[in-house]
Amino acid sequence: MQIEQEIKFRLPEPSARKLWRLTRRAGAARQRNVTSIYYDTAQDHLRRHGASLRLRRDGNRWLQTLKLETAPAAGFSARAEWELPARRGELEPLRFPRDEIMAATGLDLARLASRLRPRFETRFARKSAAILIDGATRSALDGRVPSDALGSAQFKGKSQGIDVFAIAVARAT
Repeated sequence: MQIEQEIKFRLPEPSARKLWRLTRRAGAARQRNVTSIYYDTAQDHLRRHGASLRLRRDGNRWLQTLKLETAPAAGFSARAEWELPARRGELEPLRFPRDEIMAATGLDLARLASRLRPRFETRFARKSAAILIDGATRSALDGRVPSDALGSAQFKGKSQGIDVFAIAVARAT
């Protein structure tokens, strides 16, 4: 299990472009198409327990992810996350660490597996890059490619650095 920290911003397009310019990246930004299929039981068992389960195609990679949701505060969230490769692009809930997930969430994915069904799907283009904080690659700057007058930016990480990113956003706006 990892704890994912994320802060999201919705920015006017000029500010989103400025943020990309201000951020020190550890490499070139990548743009790719992302499709996510979210699963739950017909009774919304996962959602009612504050969890989400998705199968995601991100470019050429398939991943399956279980997240324990928390209430975001002003765009910031921190949540438990289990992420595994999805072989053959199929959801395989029995591959998740059952005992660890049960201890953290009380959910038994093995018991729910036969009842899980696709509930909805999202598709979007994503632009992302690893960013440098204090000279080390820490996290990722990630944004949906804007299709309207507003852009979005999110900073995701498994470590420190969100405060530094918030300063960069403040400078961009």
